[in-house]
Amino acid sequence: KLRILGLRLHLPPKGGSILDVGCGTGSHLEIYNRRACKLYGIDTSPSMLKLAGERLGNNAELIQADASEMPYKSDFFDLILSMLVLHEMDDDVRSSVLGEMKRVLKNDGRMLLIDYHAGKPSKLRGRFSKLLIVLTEIAAGRRRQPR
Repeated sequence: KLRILGLRLHLPPKGGSILDVGCGTGSHLEIYNRRACKLYGIDTSPSMLKLAGERLGNNAELIQADASEMPYKSDFFDLILSMLVLHEMDDDVRSSVLGEMKRVLKNDGRMLLIDYHAGKPSKLRGRFSKLLIVLTEIAAGRRRQPR
């Protein structure tokens, strides 16, 4: 549902360049493939990129890299996505990644960030929430890298 919400918030131009920061399995990019967009994904996990490659085939340029030092030209993308990735980064890393996203985004481009911040939970609730998140990530095939 978040993917569809993101698409409704900003429909990119046909043939536009789209970057998914922390692309994981490529499921977000798959939606934009239907609009004949040029798809790019960056992630630190080789296993997630392998799944993304299987899902998207030759329709996306996927790279394993640190998003705080992206190998893209400035003012290149029409739309940059980052869904449920930023909350996993340390503050200084998140700031660097957001700066890089701004650098590679066209002046008239859009940035779509969908994430959450749970706030400061009670100690018991916080431990339970953290355990639930870790177990969910393990069930998904890996624990996500911090960048």
